[in-house]
Amino acid sequence: MLSGDELLIRYLKLWTNYKMFTHAMNKLFNYLNRFYLKNNQSKLIADESMQIFREFTYTPMKKNLVDALLSGINRDRDGENTERDTMRQLIGTFKDMGLKKPVTQMEGGLLQWVGEKNLSVYRDDFEARFLDSTDKYYV
Repeated sequence: MLSGDELLIRYLKLWTNYKMFTHAMNKLFNYLNRFYLKNNQSKLIADESMQIFREFTYTPMKKNLVDALLSGINRDRDGENTERDTMRQLIGTFKDMGLKKPVTQMEGGLLQWVGEKNLSVYRDDFEARFLDSTDKYYV
């Protein structure tokens, strides 16, 4: 099993590839999304795609992801060389996991998830443990 920075890097690569796949599926099935799924009160492709990723990839890995992220943050606090960009991107995935009605779109040359903001996943899965870790580090 992967751990530490290697886990974070591999997870982010998987997440990036999944975003590209979902974006391609949205474009390919645009007509299905706009007419059939909406008219039949079914989930749109991006929404279903996000739920599948959350259920089968994110949820089983979230404890290990947060552990690796907090370890990286503590190493950074100790002055060690860390992958700050990787950690920043991973924190962004917690925000993405909570989006309501998510869709993919290009923003500033990067593929991003956008939708109704909901920070519950960020708060529940990361923020609480981050604040606890910060408290323990500085006390």
